[in-house]
Amino acid sequence: MPIKQVALRVGVHEGTVKSRLHRAHVLLAEELESSQERNVDDDPTFMRKLSLDDFAPLLAV
Repeated sequence: MPIKQVALRVGVHEGTVKSRLHRAHVLLAEELESSQERNVDDDPTFMRKLSLDDFAPLLAV
């Protein structure tokens, strides 16, 4: 889905969508990097660090 459509559907500016996607990408990359360093296929700490509250405005649709 294009960023413009996400912004309209969620009711935020396009820049807000872009910054939240970037933040999610950085967090995911950090988690994947740390799990690879520990040679862990399934890192149980991943979901404990993130919360749905971090993305609540995007889930309000």
